[in-house]
Amino acid sequence: MITILKYRILFITLLFGAFGGALSLLLKIEDLKKYYPSLAILIALIVTLLMSFLIKAKWTVKYRNKLKVFAITLFLLFLATAFLHTFYIINNTFEYREFDEMNRYVKGAYSPAAIEYKKGHGFQKDEEALRNYFGGPSGIELYWTKDSINANIFKLIITYCLLIMFFVASISLLTEVLAGRFAKSTKKIHS
Repeated sequence: MITILKYRILFITLLFGAFGGALSLLLKIEDLKKYYPSLAILIALIVTLLMSFLIKAKWTVKYRNKLKVFAITLFLLFLATAFLHTFYIINNTFEYREFDEMNRYVKGAYSPAAIEYKKGHGFQKDEEALRNYFGGPSGIELYWTKDSINANIFKLIITYCLLIMFFVASISLLTEVLAGRFAKSTKKIHS
């Protein structure tokens, strides 16, 4: 069991080392910067162990075909979740630029104070309204309601978890199959 965990931890380290740059671009949201990475690693460990467990079965043609369908389904779920997560990032976050630095924050439904402000300053973007009247990023909860911000954070966390889950499941399944089955088939050829 310890050996399996050592290899899984090595696999996850290599996986996030190889794809960490791409995964980190998904989490450039200031409110969730510390939450995403730790959650992703825990999900990855569980999913790789689960994939390893699910593959331990007798290889028949029927089983191999089921694995192919499962792998394609995981990939399609990964794509759908990536599109959904991107949609949520576009619609539920905003960019705030300050001193040539851009940060992304989660937004929500306008608060009564923001609605009142927008009536007189409808031409201003949200970023300008925050900077000019609501005190910058510290005034986010004055500009948008706390409940709507929390609801959007929850959506982003759920879609990110699903994204990581389907990504790691796809990679783990394909790695297990290719390493386990392909290694045995090449040994027969070279023997």
